[in-house]
Amino acid sequence: MQTHLRNFIACLVAFVLFGCSTGGNKSENRAVTADTSSNSYISSSAAVETKTEGRKFIRTADLKFRVKNVIQSTYEIENITARMHGFVTHTHLSSDVENVDRSEISSDSSLVSTTYRVINTISIRVPNTLLDSTLKEIAKQVVFLDYRTIDAEDVQLQILANQLTEKRNEHFQKRVMASGNDSSKKHVSLSAEESLLITQEQKDNAQLDNLKLNDQINYSSISLSLYQNQTIQREMVSNNNTSAFEPGFFYKLWDAIKMGWNAMTSLLLSVTKIWAFILVALVAYFGWKAFWSNKK
Repeated sequence: MQTHLRNFIACLVAFVLFGCSTGGNKSENRAVTADTSSNSYISSSAAVETKTEGRKFIRTADLKFRVKNVIQSTYEIENITARMHGFVTHTHLSSDVENVDRSEISSDSSLVSTTYRVINTISIRVPNTLLDSTLKEIAKQVVFLDYRTIDAEDVQLQILANQLTEKRNEHFQKRVMASGNDSSKKHVSLSAEESLLITQEQKDNAQLDNLKLNDQINYSSISLSLYQNQTIQREMVSNNNTSAFEPGFFYKLWDAIKMGWNAMTSLLLSVTKIWAFILVALVAYFGWKAFWSNKK
């Protein structure tokens, strides 16, 4: 009996421990899922500076994502860049018109609906030690991520090759200059000068190339493409239809009556102004008529 009791207790304890273990795994899975759904996936180990012996990396990042408001996010990204001791090298803000619809509301006006999307492309440079921190700050502006590309190019061998080119050219210059000072070789002075000029140019190019590489190593480049949801702008505009402004028939009829009345009053006033001439003419007419009647 005691043996069965001990077996039962042991099974119960094992069941409880197994249940706790399963519950812990579920919590861990939920945490991973929540972390995956956040904007932390914009970061990458390629964006983190590593202390690898003898390695020199040029780190670049290219992102395209949707934001709530392009203009506000642009200002925030510029502020982030300044806080990270970086600088903006390019920004281009534009409105991409996707559709224009014109609906006639009345005879003299229409409603114009313009559908557009605000887009901005930004290029920034930040210290390579702060690339990952910068991307994490920018991630707070992301609503939907289209793509994220981060590259870390090892240019150690390229820098070494440029350094070797500098040394070879420097050694060659010394040899050419030494041979030019030899009085027995004065006839090759012109050829030596041309060779010296070519090697000096190669040396300068290698030096400039290394300066450029070191600048790209010290400051990482980030290319951003921001956009927002479609925006619709509605505006009332007047039509170019002049016939819509012509008066109706009854208005024209009443206008014609008024014009006729004005013409008649103008004529009456004009006649009234010459009443004296009319009176003299009437007196002369009737006098003449009476004279001829008496004569007959």
